[in-house]
Amino acid sequence: MKTKTCCFSGHRELYPEKIPLLEKELHKIIADCIEKGYRRFLCGGAKGFDFLAAKTLLAHQNTYPEIQLEIVFPYHYLPSMWKEIAAKANSLTYLSETYYPGCFYARNRYMVSQSHGIIYYLEKETGAPLAPCAVPKTAA
Repeated sequence: MKTKTCCFSGHRELYPEKIPLLEKELHKIIADCIEKGYRRFLCGGAKGFDFLAAKTLLAHQNTYPEIQLEIVFPYHYLPSMWKEIAAKANSLTYLSETYYPGCFYARNRYMVSQSHGIIYYLEKETGAPLAPCAVPKTAA
């Protein structure tokens, strides 16, 4: 059986005052996903939500050593803010040697195509309360 995989997606810019609540919610959602059998988590290697999600997921590895973090970079680079987290990740995936127009789209498509679900953070001015959500993909 293929390992249940979940990816993260969200904004690169986060409001600093919202980060503590977002991190608390992420802990709950990640724990819920682990309890539901997710073991592999893909993160897009960007600042903001990706960084927070990876850091939060790694905190769960003490309790759940079987979970895996794969950081997926659109091209071969490693921003300095990611060095410590990248050293703790189970794997790093580089989809291209160099930047090209559309490489971030290709990274997103790769992560979604590998995943059974997504944990995302969408910030907007109107509508539903702002919170991360876990959404399983429907079978095609």
